[in-house]
Amino acid sequence: MSDMPTRVLLVGHGLLLEGLCRLLAETDSLSIVATVDNWSKAQKWLACQTVDVVLVVTEIPLFAMSLPSVPDGADRVTRVVCLTMSANDLTIYTPQVIRNVRREELVRVLTEEGSFAGNKA
Repeated sequence: MSDMPTRVLLVGHGLLLEGLCRLLAETDSLSIVATVDNWSKAQKWLACQTVDVVLVVTEIPLFAMSLPSVPDGADRVTRVVCLTMSANDLTIYTPQVIRNVRREELVRVLTEEGSFAGNKA
């Protein structure tokens, strides 16, 4: 792992995202570089910025949608991670599924370089 914090773009809205922003801001190994409220805005942001991880926060179970694709011009994005919440259960899709996630597990997934490849469009 690098000495530099992992640069994270957060995609989503609502109370889950707000709480997650506060929680992750307290982690020295992560740097929240921006938040946008939908995937379309994330793709526009990624067209001209670099980031290590895109964290998509959604209340929609991932089986109802597919893991978003990283735009072609976003070469620095190494991972797309989706986080969903249902019935007090946080689940990570990387595309591996990790259920009952705790803060430490989320930080580990976000900071492990190359552990989960993002989908290229």
